[in-house]
Amino acid sequence: FPFVGLFGWGWGKVVVWVSYTTLMIGINMAGNYGHLGLVTSVACFSLIPPSLLPALFSLFPPFPIPLSFPLSVPSLPLPLSLSSIFDDYLHPYVGVALGVCCLLQFFLTLPPLFSLWKGHLVLPRVLIDFYKFCEPYQIANPYGVFGSLQDYRWEVILEASLDGKEWKNYPFLYKPSSPSSSPPFLFPGFWPRLDWMLWLVGVRGKSQYDAVMKIGNSQWIRPPAWYQSFLNKLMLGEASVMSLMGKNPFDSPPVYLRTSLREYNFAPLGGRDWWTEKEIVIAGAFCRGPKGWKAPITPGFPKQSHEGCKHYQLSTMTKM
Repeated sequence: FPFVGLFGWGWGKVVVWVSYTTLMIGINMAGNYGHLGLVTSVACFSLIPPSLLPALFSLFPPFPIPLSFPLSVPSLPLPLSLSSIFDDYLHPYVGVALGVCCLLQFFLTLPPLFSLWKGHLVLPRVLIDFYKFCEPYQIANPYGVFGSLQDYRWEVILEASLDGKEWKNYPFLYKPSSPSSSPPFLFPGFWPRLDWMLWLVGVRGKSQYDAVMKIGNSQWIRPPAWYQSFLNKLMLGEASVMSLMGKNPFDSPPVYLRTSLREYNFAPLGGRDWWTEKEIVIAGAFCRGPKGWKAPITPGFPKQSHEGCKHYQLSTMTKM
């Protein structure tokens, strides 16, 4: 299909456009990807040759819209028009320039593509250096977490406590936060950003966890900077943050808050729960001391007590 879209004939490109659009509709019916499917479908309109647009629009009934606006054309006494400059000087080189740009773009996309093979295929060093040079401009981007998808989820679970013994989950509106959380149906195009970003925290936390377990260092998992700000607002019970979550299980701000990573799989048919839950690691803790909320027990969450919380110590990464 990509080659037909690039080099195919007119109606062949229309077939590619219909196929991609149908695929985007199916993907967005099966899962929520926000506006990505809509953006991709709109971009696919460029596959339709201009010569086929009248035939395509003739399939739909006319929909007249009356418009009226003043029209004036300024006259500019230029001895040489832009069209003549393009025809006489630039037109012969347009094909060459486009060919060079396409070739550079092809080489630029090779490093992100080859990264999917996890080092089994090696590119020349010059291509890797070329990609790193252009990387700040985001001309070609890596696949990220979408390079491969699993049939399970690593979820960030937030728990709070008043006494350090009984813990309650903070529920979320859209992402799983307990085995009984049912997947909601969302209108296509709606993207719950907080739940989406927390899913990414879980995915990256899994990568860091696998890395530190491989080298035998179980001292820390470093969260993104925004996540620490989110926890601070959550502990203060700020209304703008609480409105993005489910029902608050506490009437007053709790004393302790901890983050854990858990593996979620679909539960077997016939049960009452939607998910099976397996706790993998407790990744960090906050506590409220005599002078108010403390920052996380250092940015990397090591095993350590904090002033005002000396009675409460939490092993950062306890393998379950």
